[in-house]
Amino acid sequence: PDTMGALHSPANISLHDLPPGFDSEAVKASLLSEALDMIREDAWEKENEEREYAEYKENRPDFIAWKREREQAVLPETNADYSSERGRKLSERQKESPDVTYERRLRSVRTSSIVLRNEDKQSLIQYCTNANNQMICQICKEPMPFKINGADYFEAVRFCKGNANEVMRNKIALCPLCAAKWLYANSQSPEDLLQKLSLCQPGESITILLADRPENLHFWGNHLGDLKSAFEQAKIK
Repeated sequence: PDTMGALHSPANISLHDLPPGFDSEAVKASLLSEALDMIREDAWEKENEEREYAEYKENRPDFIAWKREREQAVLPETNADYSSERGRKLSERQKESPDVTYERRLRSVRTSSIVLRNEDKQSLIQYCTNANNQMICQICKEPMPFKINGADYFEAVRFCKGNANEVMRNKIALCPLCAAKWLYANSQSPEDLLQKLSLCQPGESITILLADRPENLHFWGNHLGDLKSAFEQAKIK
């Protein structure tokens, strides 16, 4: 407390602000000790953060470059002088816009994977959840970006396609961004993936070209061993 009775943390009050009852040397020493401990803790946390950032910068320079690029991105300009003629033309076109219609179409739906789908997702949660109860993306190594109903949202993406039968544990856990890269900007053939999988050892990663940039796919827990064991018995088309 200060002389007015207001409470402060030890780091935010000076000895001159203490009331007369706190004038003993023992109390002063205690307050100074607590304040110094807080200062040391803040300094340690800052030093630890700087060290972790330096290590991450050394191991993942591609991610640091991407992060800086996003932070420095130039935003598109907004046109404050909206043309009334442009608005009129758009309104006229909107009047001619067709009504929403639907039609029935037949399509093929993969039904053989339903049995394994939930089992594979539960296995991914076990493989990719760390000691802090965070689920980590197998490519960017970042925690999943958001939760739904208290659970980490992630994409369970098929690791290798082109098999004649369903392959157990043939899924990887990715954040939405890395999942989009894997699905739509992945230049690896199934043969390349299987060859890299066969050569991968525990603790190692697989290098894959995604969106014209090399990325590392990481395996944790028993994922690598389970995947290798399953593919030993898989039927390849």
